[in-house]
Parts: sequence; structure tokens; C-alpha cells
Amino acid sequence: MIDSLKYGSKLSSSELLRRMSVIFSHQSCAMEGNSLGIEDSEKNSRRMNKDHNLDDLLEPEEIQLPDARSLSDKSENKVIKIRNHLLATYYLNNKLHNLEREVNIDEIKRVHYILLKDTPQEKISVWAISKKQEGFERVNASTRLSLDCLSEVPALMERFLQFRDDRIKNGSIHPIMIACRLLEAFLHIHPFYEGNGRVGRSIMALYLIRNGDPPVVLQKLDRKEEYVNSLIETQAEKDYSRLYDMVIEIYITLM
Repeated sequence: MIDSLKYGSKLSSSELLRRMSVIFSHQSCAMEGNSLGIEDSEKNSRRMNKDHNLDDLLEPEEIQLPDARSLSDKSENKVIKIRNHLLATYYLNNKLHNLEREVNIDEIKRVHYILLKDTPQEKISVWAISKKQEGFERVNASTRLSLDCLSEVPALMERFLQFRDDRIKNGSIHPIMIACRLLEAFLHIHPFYEGNGRVGRSIMALYLIRNGDPPVVLQKLDRKEEYVNSLIETQAEKDYSRLYDMVIEIYITLM
């Protein structure tokens, strides 16, 4: 049933993400307390696309992004987070989506870098990064998801990518289920100081569109508790059914 919906869609998964980039970015930020309205996110997107070439913004290693005050008169930090997520989503859809291989650790770090650019957390993360740990940092988290030792993070991320590659080669698990497991596994590792939720949802969206499926957008904030509890349940009880059910329901609604 799910695959028939996908094959019956007139729009490609990449086009769906392009059209949904604002709501996807908006809701991902709203999940973490950003209170800007959807109309503000839409205005930010229009101004970015009108006044800037997004490919040019992504080109330098040390990117320079539009001043938040040129995009909105709302809270600067909230505008920056929306701006960054919009650009990170563009990066997913226009750069990483077209790769002939799966994304690597450096590209995951690039997504994280874009998401935290010009935020107070970027300064903390830069300070926290150690050369030995290759850009990963671990802190306690309010989500109550379990954490592993800092020294184990690089190895855990390598195992995360191997886990992804093994599931892809196996072919016996539906891509939606693999996407759910990737999200849970990434959040379980929690490799960065800040922004793990946004990076995890971006990784999930990228995996889905590379498999021809639409990105998952939690369009109702009253589902945030359901989302968090489903992730906790996967770790505490190794039961993915609640997460699967929620994602499949959203998938059917989108299609």
C-alpha cells in the first residue's frame, strides 16, 4: 500500500522536499522551541531566494549567511535558526541528494555546521570540539535519551554509517523502517553538543528522498510528546512499532 502511494505520486521526492522545505524547516525548529510563525518562515525563505544565490552561500568552506535583520524584524536568534535550517534543507536536496553514494561523516558535520552557523551554540561547539574527537562532542540532554562516553563517539558514528550501509545492502527492510532506525540510532549516539534533533531529522529526510519517499514533517506540535516518547520507547524497550506507526501515518497523509 505504501509503495503504491509513492509510485502513484506525480511529484518526485526531491520536488516534494523543495515544496515542503519551509514547513519542514519550520517544524523541525519549532520542535525545539522556536516560536516564529510559519508566515515568518515563509517570508525568510522568500527573501533568501530573492536576494541571494543559495549555491553561492554554500560554496565557501566558511560560509557567510545573510544578516538576520535583512530577513525579519523578529528575534534574531530565532530568525537565524530558521534561516540556517532552510539552507541546510537546500543543501540536502540540491547537493547531497545527487551524490552517487551515501553521505559520509564530513557531510553530516557540514549539515550540523550550517544549522548552527551564527548561533550562540556555534561558539560553544567550536570551543568544545577537540581534534582528537574529530568534531564530535557529547553533553547531557533534556530528551532523556541515553548517552555514551565521549571517547566512543567517533567509533559509534562509524558504526552508525556501517549500520546504514548494511541495512541498505540487505534490502529486506522497508526504507521507511530504515529511516526510523537511522533517526533513533543517531539520536542515541547524540554526537554533537547542540543540534542533534535537527541533524537527525535532516538525515532521515535525506535517506527518504534518496529512496523516492517524501520527507516526514510533524505538522502538529501536539505530536511532539508522541515523537519524543516513541524515541524513548525504541531505546528502553527496543520496540519501534510506535515510531513506525507515527511515521507511516504522516507518510500516508503527505501522499
